[in-house]
Amino acid sequence: DFPGEEQPSRPFPTLHEAPLHQEATMPMVSKRTLVRLLLCWAGVLGAVLAPAHGWAQQATLSAADKETARSLMRSGDTKLAAGDAAGALDDYQAADSIMGVPATRVAVSRAQEKLQQLVEARDTALSVSRMPVEPGEPPPIAKARAEAAQRVRELVARIPALEIAVSGAPAAAVRVTVDGAEIRSELLRVPRKVNPGKHQIVATAR
Repeated sequence: DFPGEEQPSRPFPTLHEAPLHQEATMPMVSKRTLVRLLLCWAGVLGAVLAPAHGWAQQATLSAADKETARSLMRSGDTKLAAGDAAGALDDYQAADSIMGVPATRVAVSRAQEKLQQLVEARDTALSVSRMPVEPGEPPPIAKARAEAAQRVRELVARIPALEIAVSGAPAAAVRVTVDGAEIRSELLRVPRKVNPGKHQIVATAR
């Protein structure tokens, strides 16, 4: 089964244990203290309710959605093993658009790496760290998070940098593009991270 798709339900806690009206026995508190207490309760409720919302979002997926994602992942695995990284990337990205969990995101990063899209592969792996950690996550999800973190560390050392030097004219007077994307003049002196392979650099006067 797809990792992380079935989670135990967690009912919302209730606050009935603390009586709300105790004018006779409640000590007098300042407005500042009252504000602090209210902010404290707001933080507690936010921490309790946020995870439930995350699982509720996953619960909106139908059985057909999940089975489609499983099929796409299997297809991607087969294509990647056969050397069709581009086809695998398409399948993994489609599965990730459905599930949006660490396991699908890591699969996308693997395929991007095979295609020498190292910049994109690292960015994809890095996006896993931005996914909220849900209480009670199953081991496969934790494993995918760990793999993503490892990929972030390993890929950064493999991404080459392109250095562009402009001479004979002020940098502001020259328009420079790399693979069709214009580079701002103030960034020309900064090594630009790019994927391995050939790149087209064009410099023209403004």
